[in-house]
Formats: sequence, structure tokens, C-alpha cells
Amino acid sequence: MNFLNKKIMIVIGIVLLVVLIATMILAIGPAKQAYKSWKFNRTLHGFVDAMKKAEQVDYLAAMADTYGGKTPQETLQMYIEAVEKGDYELASKYFIGANQKKELEGFKEADEIKKLYYLGILNKLKPGEYSDGSMSFYMRANLDGPDYYASFKKYPNGTWKIIEI
Repeated sequence: MNFLNKKIMIVIGIVLLVVLIATMILAIGPAKQAYKSWKFNRTLHGFVDAMKKAEQVDYLAAMADTYGGKTPQETLQMYIEAVEKGDYELASKYFIGANQKKELEGFKEADEIKKLYYLGILNKLKPGEYSDGSMSFYMRANLDGPDYYASFKKYPNGTWKIIEI
């Protein structure tokens, strides 16, 4: 009888081991998925927090930026006057923050003929249309060659800035 009890105990042990292993295998899949989901959500929340912080920084910078006019046309006129005077540092400040450095570098690299040609295009820009709930404005110059566009953005402090020309 003792021999039979040992065999039964071994069989029961093997069955329990198989059940334990099967349970672990079945539990690993959902646990792995739950971990991936948790990790994704943590990364997503970090990204959202970083975006909110960047928006706040951009908003504060926009509120502090006073270069520009009360209308897109006024901003363009101020820009043209600065370019005509050769004050490219001031002219670049009429652009949105992200494009100011690029604009200033463009003036530094351009020769006088390109600058005069550019001024001619600027003076031919015609009033365009508002979009995006009056927060954006577009102007266009119809020339014999390609058309030129100027786009503007209204900052939260009410100042109009040039996005690009």
C-alpha cells in the first residue's frame, strides 16, 4: 500500500505542477498586456504634461511679445519700414518667435538686389482674408511669375505677427 500511496502522491504532484505551470502561462499574457498598457499610459501622460508646459511657455512668450500691429496690414507696414531702414533685427521681430532667427539670417545672407526685389514684392501684397475665427490672415501678391503669400497670426495679447512671407 505504501508503494501505491507514493505513486498517487507523485501523480498528484505532477498534476498540480502542470496546473500551476498552465495557470502561470495563462496569467503571464494578461499581466504582460497590463504592464504594456500601464507603460504606454505613463508615457502618454508624460507627453501630455510636456505639451501643456510647452503651450504655457509659448503663451507667456506671446503675451510678452509686443512687436507688431493691431492689424495684419499695420504689422506688414511696420515690417516694410524696418526693412527699408535696414533694421533687420527689428524687422525679424515682427515674425512669430519660432521664425525670427531664420528671418534675420535670411537678411544677413541676401545682397542688396535681392533685398530691393523683396521690398517690391512686399509692397504689392494685397489685403486678403481672415480665417480661423479671425486669428489668421493671408495676403497675396499677384505677379507675372509665381504668386507670393504672407500669412499672419494674432497673438493672445492682440498683436499681429507674420508667420511667413
